Amino acid sequence: QQRVIEVAKGNLNRARERGVAFMTGSDSGFAVTPYGEWHAREVGILVDWLGFTPAQALRAATSVGARLMPRGRPGTPQAAQVGAIEAGRHADFLFVKGDPLADVNVLLQADAMAAVYQGGRRMSTERKAYDPWQVTHLSSLKWTELYTRDKVGRLSSDPAQNSKGQKT
Repeated sequence: QQRVIEVAKGNLNRARERGVAFMTGSDSGFAVTPYGEWHAREVGILVDWLGFTPAQALRAATSVGARLMPRGRPGTPQAAQVGAIEAGRHADFLFVKGDPLADVNVLLQADAMAAVYQGGRRMSTERKAYDPWQVTHLSSLKWTELYTRDKVGRLSSDPAQNSKGQKT
């Protein structure tokens, strides 16, 4: 496994040296890679594994992603709406208690999230209990078994359990 990581790091660093733009935003939205948390981990991976500065990694998670998404491509009418915090733009941003330029891991601390804005409107940051009945047909129900954070934690802490959560 470590060899796979080292090879991937080498490939990604070569791509970066050749000017390939990096952005964050992997497969997120279910218990194993929840929204928000995994994106912050990606920022940390860019810093810790690939040598990005915190500012470069934060740009990959914000303005670079906005520029590379279809609606942000230069020359499109939507491009003027994303990618920066300016009057007249569609702004998603957050306020954190701490300095992510000094330590990007502050983004992983739930209690450091002072405020979250989407489309310029403040959003609730209240953590809700996981409710499997609120999962849509477009997400985790495609799996044969529902993997919640609790289930993943149990499986991770007890390697003698198989994929059905039963002792082997």
